[in-house]
Amino acid sequence: MNKELTAPEFEKALEKNAKMCALKKQIFNTRWQMLQTEYDKLSEEYQIKAD
Repeated sequence: MNKELTAPEFEKALEKNAKMCALKKQIFNTRWQMLQTEYDKLSEEYQIKAD
């Protein structure tokens, strides 16, 4: 499994990795916003003060 990559293969792998990282970040941020909205709604319902 120790295959050496050529420069073009390495660049392609880096691009793919960057795209996957960006996608994961977008998914995380979307989920975080959903959770924050849900928390805000519940905190209003139960009158919890969040600083």
